Amino acid sequence: GLALLLATLGYRAFSGGAEREMKAVADEKSASPRFSEPAAKTAANAARSGSPAPANRRAGAGVVEPPNEARDWLAKGRKYEQAKQYILAIEAYTAAIGLDPKLYDAYFSRAGIYGLRLPQAERDHAKAAADYTTALEISPRDYSARFNRAGEYRQLREVDKALGDYTTIIDGETDFSRQMEGRDKSLAMTREYRGEIFFENKHDYQAAMADFDEALRLDPKIEMVHYRRALVHQALKHYDAAEADFSAAYDQNPDYPNLLASWAWQLATAPDAKYRDGTAALKFATRSNEKFGYHEA
Repeated sequence: GLALLLATLGYRAFSGGAEREMKAVADEKSASPRFSEPAAKTAANAARSGSPAPANRRAGAGVVEPPNEARDWLAKGRKYEQAKQYILAIEAYTAAIGLDPKLYDAYFSRAGIYGLRLPQAERDHAKAAADYTTALEISPRDYSARFNRAGEYRQLREVDKALGDYTTIIDGETDFSRQMEGRDKSLAMTREYRGEIFFENKHDYQAAMADFDEALRLDPKIEMVHYRRALVHQALKHYDAAEADFSAAYDQNPDYPNLLASWAWQLATAPDAKYRDGTAALKFATRSNEKFGYHEA
């Protein structure tokens, strides 16, 4: 029955980061890869033999291109990464960095492997955050490196640092030039993620609401934000507004299990009877359990 289904749900939708789907944004105009055979040794030898002055930044951003040897290793890394040979890719990127310590793309690409592309058990979010930090020292206004570093900080449970990065993107002089989706959609996603921290970690519902409102203004079709704003309305006991946002989120993604669970909970437990609907609650709770892979015994 409904009670058992809701108990099985375990109120998953309100368990903080349980439904986190960190969308680490890749720098869409530059691939990310690393490592090659005896790369570290080769790079060290090349560096000792005297290579050209290192570049300050990536090609195509109005800056000097990196030395040829470093670019060769960068290209090798990208090939390895595309082939999902991530350890070799890491080695190639490391070799590129050895030849050109200011090669932004090598740090960015290596970070992407450490934090996102390696198998879950092998990921190293601290190393990823460190590489994004170096990338930001080279290109302080870059959106992708700062956004992705914030994601790594969240993985490391360093939410204040993540909050700081999201706020810097929003309030600072951020460079969105390499983002294919453009400034507004990038800012909308940043507002969404900062709003999550305000809601889940800081319990600052007004700040979360403001970020979700702005995210929807910047990108009315952004996914998940209606759902997230519904949770804020629910926490504030604004059940009518929560109902409207749940409905909008359902129109976008009718199979998202946390949405189904959250809406089922409200339909089953709202203090005001006009927001309760046992039949609909049972339907959504059942579908949520199916999506989560849980079944009644």
